[in-house]
Amino acid sequence: MDRRTVGKKRLDAFVDGAFAFSATLLAVGNAPAMQSFDDVIMRFAHVPAFGLSLLVIMTFWWAHRQYGYLVVHDDSISNAVSIFIMFVVMVFVFPLGFLAEAFLHWLSDGILPGVGLNARQMEDIYLLFGAGFILLSAAYAFLYWHALHGRINRRVPAVLLPATHKRFRNWILCILTGFISITAAQLAPIESLIWLPMVPYGILIIGLILLAVIRLFKTYSIRG
Repeated sequence: MDRRTVGKKRLDAFVDGAFAFSATLLAVGNAPAMQSFDDVIMRFAHVPAFGLSLLVIMTFWWAHRQYGYLVVHDDSISNAVSIFIMFVVMVFVFPLGFLAEAFLHWLSDGILPGVGLNARQMEDIYLLFGAGFILLSAAYAFLYWHALHGRINRRVPAVLLPATHKRFRNWILCILTGFISITAAQLAPIESLIWLPMVPYGILIIGLILLAVIRLFKTYSIRG
């Protein structure tokens, strides 16, 4: 049952549209003009970078959807933060797509299309991506904190409080991950360790998946 108010449904739909537009920017930005059959084939070479970028965008979109179903009452503060998320994601999409192509270009030893960057440029693009990742993570962390401790009482039903606390902690972990990645990009010898700033994000993803599997296993064990 959807417990959201009409106003919240409209705001969620507006945010959904912003994420959909960001996905469109990814597709258009990574797609070269087609003037020959070779250009058609070359477009498929951009698919891995597009898929990786889209996965990141969809993760943040799904996070907002989950927030919308957990916290059904909004206020001016939460609405402002949701609009801020829209703004950041539509800017974040540019360094995201560029980093995905540059990293996969390096990982494939030039087989996949992308721009070969020098060490300074890789540091800057990691910094831009990390800043966007931190801002979005901080926005979601604040939304959950505000839902748990804001002025509006009973914004989260008691039965959903454990899940709300869990998601708040996960976003704090995402913020720390972004800072670790930026620190690695700025301090490590990026010429030889170009992959190092990506490691914290990989560890974060694997860790969250393992936690989800463990919780799922415990849930089925209790029901059994």
